[in-house]
Amino acid sequence: MKLQCSIDVVNRLDSMRNTGRYLKSTLAVGKEPKCDTEYFILHFSSVNRNGTKYSVKFIKQVFVKCINEGKATIRFEEPPQDLCIKSETIQLKCFMKILKSCITGDTKDLKLGILSNISVTAKDNAPSKLVIRDRSEFPPKGLPRTLETLNISGLKLCNFRRDILLLKLLTMLDLSNNEIEKIPPEFDN
Repeated sequence: MKLQCSIDVVNRLDSMRNTGRYLKSTLAVGKEPKCDTEYFILHFSSVNRNGTKYSVKFIKQVFVKCINEGKATIRFEEPPQDLCIKSETIQLKCFMKILKSCITGDTKDLKLGILSNISVTAKDNAPSKLVIRDRSEFPPKGLPRTLETLNISGLKLCNFRRDILLLKLLTMLDLSNNEIEKIPPEFDN
């Protein structure tokens, strides 16, 4: 599984512990090619395109107190680093559930890729902008949670799509030239 997120890597041995520098990143969980019981986390970012490999067995602690806000931290014993993660809440919860399965060894139902096959390509970048000009263009699995801009104009929609309420990163919404009569009160949130 891959998680699109922002990560601040904190080296606990460094005197400048908290840099507060979050970079757009991808985290991936996968298996070691020669061993079905060894799991690793790969961290890719724009600064580190080759990725950093962390062994799941060296996870010292996982902090999920703020997971409902889309924040978590994974603390590794070796190397002595913390991965401070910010992501979309539901995706982060799914990622942490899979990570927990890898830590506890309850992986019989997991279908994780082999680590050497995991890479980050341009296709992995989650969309931040979506323009829908026809009803058939709505994504079958729902609107991507990473959307910042959404344009659904001129479709003569009568009802407000409730999945728009799940777009926490959305800053621009265009529903012009539709026939929507009522917007739900939750929209203010």
